[in-house]
Amino acid sequence: ADRTWSYTLDKSGNATLVGVDDATGAMTLPSSLDGHTVTAVGEKSFQNLSQLQVLRIPDSVTSVGYGAFGKFTTENKIKI
Repeated sequence: ADRTWSYTLDKSGNATLVGVDDATGAMTLPSSLDGHTVTAVGEKSFQNLSQLQVLRIPDSVTSVGYGAFGKFTTENKIKI
């Protein structure tokens, strides 16, 4: 599914994910957005992931903020 991602840029031009319009089913975080490498997930960015079943995190992500995946339960799967 096509998702609309929200992100900020750091001073080096790398992207930090801060949200998405649809967090259901299986979701793969992008490794780049609009030509910017995604290197981080911001604090509390994806707090309400109760409808998400599988989350894949690309190798480009080297930092995950506190509470980024707040309601992602243990029945769900994270793949790195």
